[in-house]
Order: sequence, then C-alpha cells, then structure tokens
Amino acid sequence: MTKRLTETTAQMDCAIGSRIRSIRLLRGMSQMALAERLGITFQQVQKYEKGTNRVAASTLVIISGALQVSPMELLGLEADAGENTAFAELTHRYRDLELRVARARRALGSDDIAPETSVTIGVEIDKAGRMQPLVGSPPN
Repeated sequence: MTKRLTETTAQMDCAIGSRIRSIRLLRGMSQMALAERLGITFQQVQKYEKGTNRVAASTLVIISGALQVSPMELLGLEADAGENTAFAELTHRYRDLELRVARARRALGSDDIAPETSVTIGVEIDKAGRMQPLVGSPPN
C-alpha cells in the first residue's frame, strides 16, 4: 500500500523545517533574529522548523536569503557546485575543531596520545543562539 500524499508532504515539511533549524543554528542565529529578518514572529519560525506549518515557496526563498543559502539547499537538493553549502561550512568547522584539539594536545605535551584516550568535541548553543565549540575529556 502506498503512502497517502498528506503523509508524504508532512514528512517533507518536517525535513525542510529541520534543515532550516540546522542552518540557522550553524549561522549562530536565534529564532528571534531570523523572525525579525523575515518580519514574522519567532513562534512562526518555530512552527516552520517543527514542520507544523508548511513553508510557502515564496517564504522559502526569503528564508534562504536570510540564512545565506540557496533555496535548493533548504529543500535538501544538491546546491550548485561552486556554491559554499552549509554542509561544507559545518565540515570546515569540524576540521577546525580537530586542528584546535591537536594543537592543544601538543601544547600540553601530550602529542603521543594512547588509543584508549579520547577527547569529546561538541557544540553548545549560547544564550544569544550562537554555536560555541566544546572540547574536553570524556567523563570518568
């Protein structure tokens, strides 16, 4: 039995909303800041991100401009080859964090880390809605 159109579109709405949220967080932008750029309430942004409300095509284009990505990226379609996608930026940030960890290990004189030793790399969202890198040892 095939899925009904309403089930499929609901899944797409959630996926688009999830990409809006991910890219917004990657940009270090709060829901309030995005809402102000769009001229809507932060509650409306929240509904878009959760997939509760469907994003109109015209609104998607405006959101993509505010987030500095292509509309195709918000739709989950491949962006132009020459374009710097949010995923590429996230990959760059991850590599930057790895480099910082390596430098910190060298500075601490622990260049020869045992294989069982690990370092936790994560991201925290500060009160302003910006992503801040977290680097530390795992809990014992």
